[in-house]
Amino acid sequence: MIAQIQRVILHIKTTFKISILLALLCPVIAHSYDTAADFAILQDYNTGTVLYEKKADEKLYPSSMSKLMTLYVLYKQLEVGKIKLTDTLNITENAWKTGGSKMFVQVGTQVSIEDLINGIAVQSGNDACVAVAEGLAGNEPAFAEQMNKVAQQLGMSNSHFTNSSGLPDDNHYSTARDLLLLSARIIGDFPQYYPYLTKKEFSYNGITQGNRNLLLGIGGVDGLKTGHTEAGGYGIVISAERNGQRLIGVINGLPSEIARKKEAESLLNYGFGNFDYKMLYKQGQVIADLPLTYGKSKKLAIIADKNIAVILPKMHADPEVKLVYNAPLVAPIKKDEKLADLVVTSEGKVVLTRPLMAQADIQEVSAFCRIIPNLKFYLFGG
Repeated sequence: MIAQIQRVILHIKTTFKISILLALLCPVIAHSYDTAADFAILQDYNTGTVLYEKKADEKLYPSSMSKLMTLYVLYKQLEVGKIKLTDTLNITENAWKTGGSKMFVQVGTQVSIEDLINGIAVQSGNDACVAVAEGLAGNEPAFAEQMNKVAQQLGMSNSHFTNSSGLPDDNHYSTARDLLLLSARIIGDFPQYYPYLTKKEFSYNGITQGNRNLLLGIGGVDGLKTGHTEAGGYGIVISAERNGQRLIGVINGLPSEIARKKEAESLLNYGFGNFDYKMLYKQGQVIADLPLTYGKSKKLAIIADKNIAVILPKMHADPEVKLVYNAPLVAPIKKDEKLADLVVTSEGKVVLTRPLMAQADIQEVSAFCRIIPNLKFYLFGG
């Protein structure tokens, strides 16, 4: 009897240990995660891989997340030299009296572009947005037209803006996927201006206001923008970087600021905790040396023109890489001519296909120098 009890206890202990081990080894898989947000999307920035989505293409009211488009249009003006950070804009009565969150600019004053950027990015000032719209386009409707034009250029096909601040309007809408696309372009196109979105507070006119992104500085979070209206609920476009991996997430339609913080943190933790970022080749790294016919060299180095990486669920097999090309490569070869496809598979599925292009013109050798290769081909075959 005692021996039987001991065996039962041993079985229970063993089962418990195995259960703990499995819990540690097996990450949560994609379909087991959900968010309380009405709309959501999570993407790996470096690879563009979508890790989670929920009603990502359905219309939502973006509220102050719209200000990211206002900033993008403004950054474009800075990039082409139409304005400078030190330039100033006049504050009209219309801008001053704009309702909602404020930077607290004063009528008739001149405010620098840089201060207005901080007022939009950190303080979420609707008055600052109107000042920018009027200063750059003459009036807000004209600026909204610029916003819509840029949205189409970026591929935000399910978005329409009627104002610069995100104040409620039935014709002012976007989607989680479009907002994510916009955020990724801000990070990629204007890295020099991204730090404005990372600030925890900003002071203007003697008033210090904190950033409404309560996750800044926690778990690698460094941007981007919160939003809230009665119609849209609480939302955020958020980005974080950990160990060289950057994720961007969008959530919207939550009932409170606390719920927004909780769900945004949960979304990021899901992404970082359940997927591995694997760098395959760094920019400038030689991927392979392929045989070259009629070139001054017998080999042609295939070089990564940018970082090449994949993101895979944890515990997946290491990716396998192969080059697919038509042999032999024959000179002459023009710069940017496609040389091969890099195909990456994991557990039998293609996870990435990347065309590899010539980095420079490859000249062919003279007709005389081609005699021997031609002779070898006719005598011995290809």
